[in-house]
Amino acid sequence: GMLQFLYDGVGVSESQKTQLATLSEGVTNDLKAMHESMAQTHEQAFGVLTQDTIDRSKLEAIRLDQMRVADEISKRLTQYVTDVAETLTPVQRKALADHFAHHAD
Repeated sequence: GMLQFLYDGVGVSESQKTQLATLSEGVTNDLKAMHESMAQTHEQAFGVLTQDTIDRSKLEAIRLDQMRVADEISKRLTQYVTDVAETLTPVQRKALADHFAHHAD
């Protein structure tokens, strides 16, 4: 994955490897919790949709909660990408950007 490319293709130091592993573990745990929250709201929505009478206000509340969690996910991913970038040197960041630009084609 991305970490392995950073280790091999960008040439990170042992200290950077430790920092990157810690950052990746943190984001993985945080995103797992956020995705679990989204799954719970999906279950709530299905519960509302299977009732005899549809409670539109309840569905709207669920939608708003999903949007809040989606925003949290976006913020957390941005934080992670920024933390990774700050862990790398400018030369390493350029190599990573070149790698992604090459694979985007």
